Amino acid sequence: MKTLGLVALLVSSVGFVAGCGCDPGNNSDRAPVDFTPATVQATRSPSTCGVVDPAFSASDTFTLDLKSEAGTELSLTVTAAAAQNVAVPLFVGVADGNVTTAHATDGSMSFAFTSGSDAASIDGAPLDSVVVTLDAMPTADGQDLGAELRLTFEDGRVLDQVYTASLSTVSYACK
Repeated sequence: MKTLGLVALLVSSVGFVAGCGCDPGNNSDRAPVDFTPATVQATRSPSTCGVVDPAFSASDTFTLDLKSEAGTELSLTVTAAAAQNVAVPLFVGVADGNVTTAHATDGSMSFAFTSGSDAASIDGAPLDSVVVTLDAMPTADGQDLGAELRLTFEDGRVLDQVYTASLSTVSYACK
């Protein structure tokens, strides 16, 4: 009886060491996703409307917008209070057509992934997770807004890149 148990343990450990042969969907052999946008733009939406060159405030929002020629778009919006140099996991919502959104539980960050006419320009699989690390938060126009975007897709492929753009303010009229 003891020998039979030892043989069973040996067989199961050999199977464990050899692996199951299945694709876990997140193995490190997958090629990373590369996204080089055609345009990268950083804008500030001031909390004050109808003012030319409004002062920066804690209620302002900032958007880092990345677009490809095929219409694929990654858009990150952060509040002035968003934490810097901290990896923030975002809650990924259900895709609505070709748009998948994600947001931080504290409301300081939101993200949208819009697949373009070439859905595979980033990855053809659905978005599984989003982690954002805000690297640079501007306090004046012309300064950089930068963030590391780590997007994991359901097929296990990962886009992990830093994007930065010089900030400009977009003023708007009061409604």
